[in-house]
Amino acid sequence: MDFGIAITPTAAAGDVAARAEALGFSPIWFDDTQLLCHDILVAMTAAALKTSRSKLCAGVLVPSNRLAAVAANALASLNALAPGRVIAGLGTGYTARRTMGLPAQKLDDIREYARVMRALWRGERVETAIEGNRHKIQFMHPPHIGRRLRQHGRCHTGPSVGVRAERPAIGRRHRRRLHQSLDRSGSAGRYPQ
Repeated sequence: MDFGIAITPTAAAGDVAARAEALGFSPIWFDDTQLLCHDILVAMTAAALKTSRSKLCAGVLVPSNRLAAVAANALASLNALAPGRVIAGLGTGYTARRTMGLPAQKLDDIREYARVMRALWRGERVETAIEGNRHKIQFMHPPHIGRRLRQHGRCHTGPSVGVRAERPAIGRRHRRRLHQSLDRSGSAGRYPQ
């Protein structure tokens, strides 16, 4: 059984992650709540540089905070620092968006975001909406996308989508809703239990 830990992104995230790894914690989760803590991707990068075994997980990355291409590039670059150890959870941004006076993001928007990220990781040219217009985009130099990240995007629903909660009953309820939503979207059987 694995025991993970959640770390609030701070300037000390790398040191805290190194200590957590030394104590046997994996995965290490980071929050994406821009008005309450430091940047999640900076914290995950600091952790990648100071750890060698622990999975580093965005728990969860909020799609409205970054363009899909920006997040896909950042996570692929992070994967180059910590090959096979990066997990990108995507979420509605309930807390992150509420701190800016915005409602939680819709699941359809999250699915679209994941679709674009997976396509970019596979080296594909993908059409997406940016600032109200449709654009075809593609990484111009994808060598930082490791084989493992390309495979993950091709044979799974993309970034691992997880649900974490303090109380197990809440986590089970949200996981059930997530699976029902994925079933409706045609992604049945391609998500973690």
